[in-house]
Amino acid sequence: MNNLLTKQGTYGKKSIGQKIFDKKSKIYYNFFMKYLLFVFLFISNLYSEFNFINDYTIKEPDIKITTPIISFEPIKYSIPENLEGEKLFDYLHEITKQQVVLTYDESKQKIFYDVDNTLCPSGKNGVWEFYSNICIEGKYNSGNKYIEYGDMNLDGYIDSKGMNIEHIWPQGYFNRNYPMVSDLNHLRPTFITPNNKRANFPFYYVTNPVYIVGSSGARLGNGYFEPPDKVKGDVARVLFYFVVRYYDRSISSSMDYDNFFISKIKTYMLWNRLDPPDDDEKRRNDLVYKYQGNRNPFIDNPELIEKIGEVTWSKKRPKIIEP
Repeated sequence: MNNLLTKQGTYGKKSIGQKIFDKKSKIYYNFFMKYLLFVFLFISNLYSEFNFINDYTIKEPDIKITTPIISFEPIKYSIPENLEGEKLFDYLHEITKQQVVLTYDESKQKIFYDVDNTLCPSGKNGVWEFYSNICIEGKYNSGNKYIEYGDMNLDGYIDSKGMNIEHIWPQGYFNRNYPMVSDLNHLRPTFITPNNKRANFPFYYVTNPVYIVGSSGARLGNGYFEPPDKVKGDVARVLFYFVVRYYDRSISSSMDYDNFFISKIKTYMLWNRLDPPDDDEKRRNDLVYKYQGNRNPFIDNPELIEKIGEVTWSKKRPKIIEP
């Protein structure tokens, strides 16, 4: 009997110390489980937000996004000499279709590593910033590696986070849809500040600037953004390419198309004449063809813009297509 009582006292009942220990263990256990639940919910939410961002960058349902396993041998288009006006416009529309539609990430990588990576004045590889006319040395596939050390472009800002991608035809006007959003023909590397300053303003002459890039002369004011003289022709040829390639798509969403393009046609034709394609622009055109199988015909032959003519450029207005 005494042995039984002893065992009950030893095993049948818990000491005060054991009770305190068990209570603390339960508290720690509950806290740990709540912590795990919090971590799980946080990661799940982060993952869903990441997917939302990816989904927002957006492709049209009839476009197949592919990762090219081949590269195209650069060739120039064969264009009948007797074509002009609307017939020439329609012909160029057909032959400029991409053979491969890159993802936007692929396009950015190719721009920074190859398409816009050339030689700096130092003789080293680097990327020329489109609106600043300065070269940042390096050979990377990400824009954040091409950092502005100090105010190199003399615009009053230091872009310590490097470069991003400028859409010459603002991506908001085509709702970030493919294939336009990733078309190398109208993408250019820029520092973040000039890119943000340009926003979606039309390109035109600026007389009262509120922002100037001192290294190049690019400026913002009066509701317009004026590119540097060195790339005015580049900008014009991109805009004409974009219209001839995508006029049958919704590329003028929430924009004043007359103010953005129609009323500037004569000016863009002038820019095309004053700043003809240089070797860098031609080299870039070949690399674009290498990766997506199409090119800007106005770089190969700037006179095609004049052969189409102002009347046709004004007439071929983009379609308004509801999403």
